[in-house]
Amino acid sequence: MGFSRGINYRGSQGLKRVATKHKDHAHRLRAKKAHLTSGFARHLDSLRSSSRKLLKKLKGAKVEPEEPLEPSFDEKLDILFTRYDADHSGEIDAEELVKLLWDLTPPRERPFVKPNLGDANFIMEQCNDNGNVAYLSRDELKDAVLLWRRIEKSTRPSPTDRSRTGRQLGACCLKLCCG
Repeated sequence: MGFSRGINYRGSQGLKRVATKHKDHAHRLRAKKAHLTSGFARHLDSLRSSSRKLLKKLKGAKVEPEEPLEPSFDEKLDILFTRYDADHSGEIDAEELVKLLWDLTPPRERPFVKPNLGDANFIMEQCNDNGNVAYLSRDELKDAVLLWRRIEKSTRPSPTDRSRTGRQLGACCLKLCCG
């Protein structure tokens, strides 16, 4: 009674009318679905063909390998060596090493650890392979940088050590006196 509006249940004429409306509506829905499906299929086919054409073009093209975003450790060492070899002698002396160590020290550590000539001489003694303690070659620089990083990590002075010394000390000196 209350669920169907406009449907006449009193005669077969009303039922026929409802059935034909339902058939017409279902037919229109099927036609619309078929139209949309065929349009989608055509669009998908055109995308596939254009993708195939693009892939053929790309296969024939020469693709050059991309350069790595960050240089390797050895390339960074070469850059450091050429930057800090101020006199272009092909070797790093103690003063040049102090500047290099200062730039390698993270900014947050700079107020507490300042590399000095004592640090540079200590590192040069430890990393020397050729017997010339006054200079570092390019190959020895790698060991020097790695040693400085280890020393720097192991010599983070406590606040009492900093207040006791009252000034900046080199990392090697801090390790010996406060270590």
